Amino acid sequence: MNHSCLLPALEQREKHHVADGWRAGEHHHQAINADADAARREFFEETGYQVDDVGQPVWTYDFEVTFDQADHNQGHAEYFHVRTQRFEPVSTFWTPEEHVDVTDWRWFSAEQLETSQEPYEPAHLPELIRSLSK
Repeated sequence: MNHSCLLPALEQREKHHVADGWRAGEHHHQAINADADAARREFFEETGYQVDDVGQPVWTYDFEVTFDQADHNQGHAEYFHVRTQRFEPVSTFWTPEEHVDVTDWRWFSAEQLETSQEPYEPAHLPELIRSLSK
C-alpha cells in the first residue's frame, strides 16, 4: 500500500480555481452539513473504485464561484483521505461533462507535485499529503 501518493484528475475547466490544471478529488456540495456518503459515492463515480468509508474531511474550504454558467455564487469543498492500493480509474460512471473536462489521471507523490511545473489545487496539497502520510 502506498501512503504518500494521490490520484488527482487533470481538468480543462474554467470553473475551478486552477484552469487547465491538476485537481485533487474533492467533494463539492451546497449544503453546510458534511455528507461522507455523498463523498464515497462521488469517489466511486469518478474513479470506479468502491470504498466502504471515507472518514471525516481532512480539509475544507468555502469559496466564491465565479464561472459564468454557475447556478450559485458560493461553494464549499471537502477533501477526504482514503488509503487504497494503486488502481486504474475508469470513466464508466462519468457525466457527459466529465468526459470532456477530465483529460487525464495520474498518481503523484508530494515531491512530484512540487517539481511538476504544472498547476494544481489546493496550493498546499503537497503539505497536506505529507501530513496525512505520517
